[in-house]
Amino acid sequence: MSPPSLTRRDCLALLGATSAASLAGCSAGDGATNPDPTPSATPRADTPTETRASDESVTIDAAVNGLVAAYDPEETSANESAIRRAVSEETVVAGRGVRVVDAAGVVEVRADAEATALVTALNEAGVAVGRDDVRTGVTESTLNETVDVLRERFAAAGHENAAVTAASNGSALRIEVSGAERSAVADVVERRGRVGIVASFPGEAGDGSEQRRERLVTQEDVARVGPVRHGGGRPPFVLVTLTDEAATRFTEAMTEYGFTDEGVGNCRWQDDREDPGYCLYTVVDGEVQYAASISAGLAEVFRNGEFAADPQFRMTAVDAEAARELKRTLESGPLPTTLDVELGDGD
Repeated sequence: MSPPSLTRRDCLALLGATSAASLAGCSAGDGATNPDPTPSATPRADTPTETRASDESVTIDAAVNGLVAAYDPEETSANESAIRRAVSEETVVAGRGVRVVDAAGVVEVRADAEATALVTALNEAGVAVGRDDVRTGVTESTLNETVDVLRERFAAAGHENAAVTAASNGSALRIEVSGAERSAVADVVERRGRVGIVASFPGEAGDGSEQRRERLVTQEDVARVGPVRHGGGRPPFVLVTLTDEAATRFTEAMTEYGFTDEGVGNCRWQDDREDPGYCLYTVVDGEVQYAASISAGLAEVFRNGEFAADPQFRMTAVDAEAARELKRTLESGPLPTTLDVELGDGD
């Protein structure tokens, strides 16, 4: 029995990932021109493999990467934006990885960074701090957020009784999970879990290259995450609904960046990484997991406002386990900072 043909709304499902078969199917039923069939689902290098569960409890210690500096807000005239910019530049940490709470006199770097670089940045911004004013770890709120994300991930994976406890100084976690393989537990702990959709298209970039990249969707733009579904000859997928604001922004970007005209069916990422054309990437933790063209029918969905009115699409995975992992990551959200697993002699 052959799988049902895909409508234009079904084609919208292929934003996250694509295979030659699914792209060809996108032309069915809407009279669209066949898109370029070269982009294909690209397996993750770390796609989980099936492992034998253990009846014993696995215990893992993890260091929480981060720095916290305390200062007297009454003794500085620098505003939060200036402090954040100076710290980001000196520590080479993206802006969202730096938090400044001026009222409390706290600067937090949610990443692996050098304390001396943080001190230098703050001094240059007019904030008087010394090395003794900086400690390793994160704030209590960030630590609690990290614990909550990990507990939610383990619960979604069937380990509701997983215990995640934090050191009082915010610099370490202990994770205990029964009936799981150590490698699988370590993967959950070490995975940052930032998922997004990035548009790649011809145009001068800031680094002088002729291919631009613009992030269109982050986890904060996702309003709802649906179940994992598969069957009918199609790859497994997670149904995702965007917020209204994100849907409008996505629609405008598709038109502005040329995806709805010269970009239709024009993704060559599988054959030419340097000059891929017009591609939509599913990116997890900074790495491209899937690349996709859009069909002529999907371009029409953007042009006529259909997507903004009903902003659902499918994020497709290479197999069912990868789709379940994607769902767990989308629902739990990313870890606010990275964790380093401390492996013992037996690991």
